Amino acid sequence: MSTINSQKWGFIFCPKKGSHKNCHLKKKIQQILQEELTNYEFIESQEQGSIKHITKRMAQERFSTVIIIGGDAALNEAINGIMEVSVSHPILGVIPNGYGNDFAKFFMEKEISDYRQTIRTLKQQRTRKIDVGTCLLTDVFGKEEHLYFLDCINIGLAASITNIKRTTRRFLGRNTLSSLLSAMLLIFKRKIFKIAFHLPGEKIEKNAMTVCIGSATGYGQTPSAVPYNGLLDISVISDTPSLQIAHGLWLLFTGRFLKHKNLNVWRTKEVEISEIGRATVSIDGHVIPHKEKTLKVGILKEEIEFILP
Repeated sequence: MSTINSQKWGFIFCPKKGSHKNCHLKKKIQQILQEELTNYEFIESQEQGSIKHITKRMAQERFSTVIIIGGDAALNEAINGIMEVSVSHPILGVIPNGYGNDFAKFFMEKEISDYRQTIRTLKQQRTRKIDVGTCLLTDVFGKEEHLYFLDCINIGLAASITNIKRTTRRFLGRNTLSSLLSAMLLIFKRKIFKIAFHLPGEKIEKNAMTVCIGSATGYGQTPSAVPYNGLLDISVISDTPSLQIAHGLWLLFTGRFLKHKNLNVWRTKEVEISEIGRATVSIDGHVIPHKEKTLKVGILKEEIEFILP
């Protein structure tokens, strides 16, 4: 069996959609890499899905380290590419360049402004093992798909907000403004769905508005979750009047989501969701384009090494 090339680094640049700073940032990082590293490969992703294929190829070629210059959706593609390769996984790292960057923010003490220092910090490879979430999806036609995640799975309102943000961002550009508008558009268009899920020794049925299954903070919806304890946090908000939805969004944006009066929470190693109706599903901010019938969600404890940004 071939051994990992300890000197081989892979950098995947994921342009931030709608940003005029992409070209400048790309050139800046390339220049720093030329000065700081000798054996690396730098690739720009061209379309959705390409990050997964690039990362998978790097894992197959035994790169020691893969750094994603992107956001949560880019990291999600990367982990799915890595997990498709059965050999030892490369170390994963990130230079945040998305709109949410929720997973990176869990580890970051402050926002990145000095990219040279960031790359030097990455070179030191101060790592820790992190969990990888697993999800077996079965759609309404019975087709199965096995996916992985680092942050969370959203079902219902939060996933719909992510979906609408794609449209509002085209016109508004700024992420905060598009998030707020997307949320307001849905406040008075509540979509309540029936959810049934099984925990070890327990079955829960609820009329829900939004569900989050988080290995990490889940965009504020599972704020007590940590991505290295081998457990999943589940939060469910049941049917809520419109004014309480607005209050719940305010609690979410101010970091006090657990104080919502209609919130139920659980912690588990696995959960099977047997009914979600027609609710929208997203994984690490990436909306699943087809309708799902069931989901089986689990966790692989401390599965990969992650460089602390």
